Amino acid sequence: MRCRLVEASLAEAHTVECRFEHCDLGRAGLGASTHVRTAFLQCSFAGASLFETRLDACRLVGSSFVGARWAGVHVDGGDWTLADLTGAHWPGVRLRGARLVEADLAGAVLTGADLRDADLRRARLDRATLAGADLRGARLEGIDWRTVALAGVRLDAVQAVQVVEALGARVGDG
Repeated sequence: MRCRLVEASLAEAHTVECRFEHCDLGRAGLGASTHVRTAFLQCSFAGASLFETRLDACRLVGSSFVGARWAGVHVDGGDWTLADLTGAHWPGVRLRGARLVEADLAGAVLTGADLRDADLRRARLDRATLAGADLRGARLEGIDWRTVALAGVRLDAVQAVQVVEALGARVGDG
């Protein structure tokens, strides 16, 4: 469904397995809403308020969240491929198993985030903060790590080698 819901009040709305395509939800109020297995495909949430919103196993492919306010958002996995999450403030967010292929997370704050088993291939993480995040089991190919804050991040051994090699270190005896 195509729609224009600019500045709409969708507080406490509940969707299950709905599909929205090319919808403009700019500056919409989605506070305390719940969305389960709902698809928001190529939608704009520019400046939207997502206070206490719950997104469980949703598909947000190609959607833009620039300027969205994320306080208290609960995210459980989902497909965020090609999503624009520039500057998202998501401390402690649960994105375990989420698909974030080529997502733009530049400047995002993901301190303490659960990104275990997430697919972050080719995600843009310029100036992102992942301090204390758990990335064990996540797919990390094609990420430029040079400007990412990684203090206290949890990686498995293969990922640790992958990250230090991407930063220019030589690993091994050769």
